[in-house]
Amino acid sequence: LLYTIKFELNTMMLTIFYFISLFLTVHSIRYRSRFSDEEPEDIPECPKEIVNTEKGDFRWVSAQVNSTVKVICPHGPVDPDMSDQIVYATRTCLPEGPVWGEADLSLCRYANIKTQELDKLSQVVVTADNAVEIAGKVLTITSDSQQVLRK
Repeated sequence: LLYTIKFELNTMMLTIFYFISLFLTVHSIRYRSRFSDEEPEDIPECPKEIVNTEKGDFRWVSAQVNSTVKVICPHGPVDPDMSDQIVYATRTCLPEGPVWGEADLSLCRYANIKTQELDKLSQVVVTADNAVEIAGKVLTITSDSQQVLRK
């Protein structure tokens, strides 16, 4: 009987030891992966970039693939009713390359008010009824052509 008890006790101790060592091994692997000195895997990203447009200079920070970055519109919103709000231009880092996608500047105002006015006029459908009026507006806007030219 004493031999059986010793045998079962030894078996139980070995089982406990096995589970403790297994626990420590798993915990050690988790700890190492979390606090490792190894370099992280290179994650592809689009580089930071400064883009000069007629709507201002946009400073895009580097971004991981499939992420969208937003920057404040440098000259405010295109819509005067939103003048008290901060509006953003957005741009997505595409996986092909990686490369930056087309920037969405639609909410941003032009740096030059005359360019803004010309853009607004370019969206009007010219008909026989409004052609003279549109031509007059274009003439007024472009009368000082130096202000219309981009920087």
